[in-house]
Amino acid sequence: MGLPVFVVEELMADLSSPTMTAGERGLAHGQVLFDVAEAASYLGVKERLIRRLVAQRRVAYVKVGRFVRFKRADLDAYVAEHRHEVVMG
Repeated sequence: MGLPVFVVEELMADLSSPTMTAGERGLAHGQVLFDVAEAASYLGVKERLIRRLVAQRRVAYVKVGRFVRFKRADLDAYVAEHRHEVVMG
């Protein structure tokens, strides 16, 4: 037995909504692409830093046409690579 028609229509309307961000829409296999503003918000930094990291090729990104997008896993990897452990002594 499938979902009621009104539920399916509501879900389809949500997916095609222009107000949804890339992070809310998601991609196949649970992958999410963030735009520059979303990546900055996710990392808690300014958009300017994200753009500088892209220009310096210090963070992995995906080009979708003329747009720069980021996988959540790549942002997490960037953070992990720049983690500094506490030295006790």
